[in-house]
Amino acid sequence: MERELGKYQYELEGADDHREYQVKLNAENAKIIAKQSERLDADEANGAKRQEALNLNTLISLKRAVQIAQSSAKNQPVTEASLDHEAGQTNWEIQFEHQGKETNVKLNAQTGKVLTVEHDD
Repeated sequence: MERELGKYQYELEGADDHREYQVKLNAENAKIIAKQSERLDADEANGAKRQEALNLNTLISLKRAVQIAQSSAKNQPVTEASLDHEAGQTNWEIQFEHQGKETNVKLNAQTGKVLTVEHDD
């Protein structure tokens, strides 16, 4: 979920054996804002791209992920949240920003364990 032009939206990405898809949804009413698809490159086709799929089993909620990450962000407001796949693991990445200071917190999406905290000025 991210804020664009003052409105929150979800961006979903997925793939089958031949194409990858992207859909943007209005976070308030779930209406489609934009959608597109494109053919996969040869090295991503036939299931290779799907190996990057998120593990959604026993996933902690976005609300819980923000609560855990908030302690590392010194009460900055959330500006963006995403689920990502990295090194065989599904992670929540929560971004906070206040008065030009940004904090990015990455946590394991199944356990809630904080993996990294980055503070940018």
